Formats: sequence, C-alpha cells, structure tokens
Amino acid sequence: MASHLARSAQATALRSAGAALAPARRRVLRPAASTVGPTVGRAMSMRADDKFSRTDAKPFPSLTVSGTASGTAPLEANGVFAESQVAYLDPHEDDLEELKVALEAANLGVVAHFYMDPELQGLLAAVDWEHIVVADSLVMGDAAVRQAEAGASAIAVLGVDFMTETAAKKDNSLHVVYINTSLLTKAQAQATVPTITCTSGNVVQTILQAFSQIPELTVFYGPDTYMGENLRVLFKTVSEMPDEEIKALHPDHDQASVRSLLERLEVFQQGMCVVHHMFGDSVVEEVETHYPDALISAHLEVPGGMFELANKAAVEGRGVVGSTANILNFIITRTKEAVAVGKEDKLQFVLGTEAGMVTPIVKSVQRELEGQDAVKVEIIFPVASEAIHATGESVEDGLSIVPGVSGGEGCSVSGGCATCPFMKMNTLDGLIGVANALTDAETNTKFLESLLPQRRGLKVNGELASTLGSQPILHMRHLMTTGKISDELINDVYSR
Repeated sequence: MASHLARSAQATALRSAGAALAPARRRVLRPAASTVGPTVGRAMSMRADDKFSRTDAKPFPSLTVSGTASGTAPLEANGVFAESQVAYLDPHEDDLEELKVALEAANLGVVAHFYMDPELQGLLAAVDWEHIVVADSLVMGDAAVRQAEAGASAIAVLGVDFMTETAAKKDNSLHVVYINTSLLTKAQAQATVPTITCTSGNVVQTILQAFSQIPELTVFYGPDTYMGENLRVLFKTVSEMPDEEIKALHPDHDQASVRSLLERLEVFQQGMCVVHHMFGDSVVEEVETHYPDALISAHLEVPGGMFELANKAAVEGRGVVGSTANILNFIITRTKEAVAVGKEDKLQFVLGTEAGMVTPIVKSVQRELEGQDAVKVEIIFPVASEAIHATGESVEDGLSIVPGVSGGEGCSVSGGCATCPFMKMNTLDGLIGVANALTDAETNTKFLESLLPQRRGLKVNGELASTLGSQPILHMRHLMTTGKISDELINDVYSR
C-alpha cells in the first residue's frame, strides 16, 4: 500500500509516472500522541462491514467539535463517513518529518486546494515548513507567486485538470470564465470573446463592476452551469433589496441596474462539477426535514435546490452562499459570536460543498473553542453515511475504510462524490515523489517537465495558448488590485 490510503500516488498532473519516483512503501496508520483529545469512533478501530449494522439518529453523518477549558477541543464522529475523516486530523510525527525533509531538500513550495485528500491536508496543516498554503483557487495563485518571490525553487500545485468550452459572440460581449478551467480553455475563450477570469469568491463583484463600467455589456458566464444559474438567482435576490443595500454591495448599482444586467447575463448550459452535482433535491428535503435549525452553507457550484435553500437562509441571517473561503469564514465568524456570548450552545452547520473542507474547518473551530466548555460545533455532511470504500487493509495494519469512492472511478449514488475522486489523486506519496525528483532535477528532467501545465507549444489562432490564456488572468489581477476593469479590456470589448 502506498501511503495510508490504498490509492495511487499522484500530485496535480502527476499521472502514473509518479509511482516510479515514489516507490510504494507500506505505512501503518499510527495515531500520534493525541492532541485532539478523546475521539469517538476513529476509523482505524472500525471494520468496513460495521456500516451495515449501524443506525444513526440523523440521516447525514456529522462531526462535532467541543471545547474544553483545559486545551484542544475533542471530536465526536457520527456515522462511518465522518469517522473515516477523523483519523487524518492528527498525523503521526514520522510522516510529518518525512514530508518536511523532502520539502526542505527540494526547497519546494506547496499550494493546495481546500478539497485535497484528508491525509494530505492533515499533514500540510501540521508540518513545519514556511512555503505551504491550503486555500481556494484565487488565493492559491497569489500564494504561488509569493512563494516564488520568497525563494522557493519550485511550486507544487495540488488541484485538478479542468473541462473546456467555447464562447458565443455578440456586440459588446465579455466572457467571464471560471478560474477552474484549463489555460487552453481561457485561450480559446479569449480568442473568441474578450475574457476575464473569476473565482467563486469574486465573481459577483467582477460582474457588477463590468456592467458598471460598460453599461451596454452582454456577459457570458461559464463553464459551470449550476454556478451561472445560481448567480442569476443571486442577482434576482439582490434586485429585490432596497437600493441602499444594493449600493453597499456596489455603489454604482440599484434595483433598476441589477434587473437590467439580468437581461444580458448569459449562462453556458453544458458544464458542471460532478461533486457538487450530488447535492440534489433529495439532499434538500433531508436537510429541511431533519435539520430545521441548522446554519446552511452552499458553494456556488451546487444544484439550484441546495443553493436556493442556502440563499434563503443567508437572507435570513442563518446561512451563506459563495466560495470555499466564504463558507469557512462564515463558520468561524458564527463560532466566535457564540463563544463571545458565553452561553451553552451547539451550532449546527450543513456543509454544502466538498468534504475536504472539514480539515480547515475543524482546525479553525478548535482554535476558537479552546479554553471554554459552553459551545459545541457540529459539521453535517449532507451525503450518505456509507459514502466510503474499503481499502483491503486489516484494522491492525492500517485503515480498513476511507472517505469517498475508490480511486477515481467517478461518483456513487450513495453520495460518494462528496469527496472528489480527482482532487484525491493528489496524495502524500505523490508530493514526496515530486520533492525527491527535484533534488536531482537534471536526472529527472523528463519526468518533471511532464508535470508542467500542458501548454507548451499549443497554439490558438496562431498564438501560443500560454500567452493568450494568461490575458484573462491578468485582467482579473488588475481588477483585484485596482477595483476597476482595465482600459485594455474595455477597449477590447468595444473594438471586436
């Protein structure tokens, strides 16, 4: 078994070649001397067939973080899925040391998405190395730049490859393309329509600012269909707010202008995230029935029913819709508020996004709850408790079960896609394999070159995709830095 998981060792674009440089080595899951406190139902103590004899009081698995006046908060897992997540939150010191040595030897920076493998996230959160950032898509890019400027010799980007799509064309058109697309996709879009990238965290401001500076604009959003349709729902909600509240979001807009932009906001109809697709109507019904008092979160990529549920909760002050960072900040803020009140309370948060978010959430909540006993926080995963798979390991030798579907075969109807099989292709062995290769870069040149983004030599309309596809990213960086759409992009919109 390579690593604690019975899955292939791969970092982003690592492919099968990584196994040659990260030879399989058997590790037994060894819980560290506990800093987490008493934990109920660690996955290592469970057999895979336990799930068939287990009945939970609630339909969804959950993880509760409690405070103790004496130190770090303990964890209580409800359901097999939650139990299989817990074991990775407290990594063993030997694994931490191995990762640290490899990263230091290679002087390797690491930027990883919140949806990363739970084992890898647990280690990245605990290892003592300055060039590590786990964040959402936008922060990942900025962090990589900062790490390079700070002296990192190379950057390992732990994420996924993305879908491609094309754009339509009308007069005064702008394509707002999701950052989580390939460089080639961005190049193809830019070759067809003036294009700017966005993240789930800045897409609302991007669209509002674009319509502010180009009032007669038509915006094409893509390729994520759910996110695009959810944006239309969100803007409709905004259009019904009082003008003063709308101007607090953007000073140049009011009800009339938002209603007007809705008529010229087009959404690509053939793209989705396979993970967020699993949050369908049945999930919504279960949440409404069994968790009426819970605080609801939803990523912009979830289907409409789940988004509308969270959007309604957000309007009522008990929910959030947006990016992974928005969801994390909401949970932290509400936890802080409850602790400040000082009364006994148990907050329930429905996590309407990929379950990899549990690592940064638990770490953050533990910090907020430290030193008090009154407040507990329960994180609810709106998926089937059985969204796990057996590794073939015995309980004594390692993990008998792990969260999610087995390596990369896609989604399961039981809700396994709450853990993305593609994000989980990034593993500890894969990362260490890259770091080891970098310590002898001359010998491993071909392998390392195979890990670079697949952009070299590709052309779109006779221009290098690397050059053309970078333009939408630079337009976004200009907007994030200045708060304005660049003159270059505006001129491009009017001149095509």
